[in-house]
Amino acid sequence: MKPDRHQQLALRTWYPRAHKLHEDMLPSIMGIAGESGELLDKLKKIMFKPGYDSIERNDELREELVDVWYYVRILAYQLGMDTDEMTRRSAEKLLGGRHGWEDHGEEKNDERT
Repeated sequence: MKPDRHQQLALRTWYPRAHKLHEDMLPSIMGIAGESGELLDKLKKIMFKPGYDSIERNDELREELVDVWYYVRILAYQLGMDTDEMTRRSAEKLLGGRHGWEDHGEEKNDERT
């Protein structure tokens, strides 16, 4: 599988192809777990740390989310998926009702969209 543009950018800073860890999924899965932990830690500080600057909270959460996305792209590449396939599979899962959440349909207004 040829990596898409998003994955190519991530792979520029990943282990080189010749390196034994290039295809090893453990570092990418550990990266997802670690960065997810950092995302959770930022949220904890926002919610519970007295005096924590809440003005910067969304920027800090976004930065951690971007770090999670880096490792997700690498893992998807290692599993032979590009980001378009991930998006398609996610949509199929959501549309098929296999996501485990209540479906509110198109009537639900989401002010963020």
